[in-house]
Amino acid sequence: MSIAFDNRFMILGGVNEFTEVKSFTLSQLYKEIGSLSSPEEGKTREQVGEERIRGFMYEANFKMILVDLDGVIFDDCNRVDLLPKTEDVRGSRSQDFYLPYHNACGIDEVIQKNVKLVQMLAAGYLDDNDSPFVVGLTSRIWSPEIAETTHRKLNDSGLEIDNVWMRHPDNPVDPLGMKAQFCELLNLVKSADRVTTIEDNEDNFQLFKGLGFTSIKV
Repeated sequence: MSIAFDNRFMILGGVNEFTEVKSFTLSQLYKEIGSLSSPEEGKTREQVGEERIRGFMYEANFKMILVDLDGVIFDDCNRVDLLPKTEDVRGSRSQDFYLPYHNACGIDEVIQKNVKLVQMLAAGYLDDNDSPFVVGLTSRIWSPEIAETTHRKLNDSGLEIDNVWMRHPDNPVDPLGMKAQFCELLNLVKSADRVTTIEDNEDNFQLFKGLGFTSIKV
């Protein structure tokens, strides 16, 4: 059921297509797609929409480039001291310990060499008659302010990106756990040989590599 995903992710859509920030949960996305489809007996709009989206992702002949933001597209060196210590992250709202770090993301500079790397990979797939789908996967905790800053900075970076998956503010898992959750969904709809990941974190890199993705560490 799609409702289970609601407390995991927020999706920042239309990063290069809209001047305003558009954020939504998976459940909202499924409901919207389901409302555009013919009603199916015994199924909710969310269920119909989820089936349509998963079916499209499974059948579509495109590769996915999965890009981390902090440390890959943006240089977070001026705010890493705001990251919590492991022993400080505790309790049912442990994700809140990361907020000072995420709230300061507006000071980051773009890492142009990594933007060019993503652009080069995407262009290479097009040359091979593949349609690449560029997705940002970040453990940044969603808030209106952080979403707006992420949206603006990505537009300024020149990177063409289809959407960004952010951590839902009620998701208490650590950054590695959040990316593992995303991979659980991704493995339902996409074979490993269709996914390329770009990461700077060793634990995340090993997670993706272990799942059989083409993994690049920068």
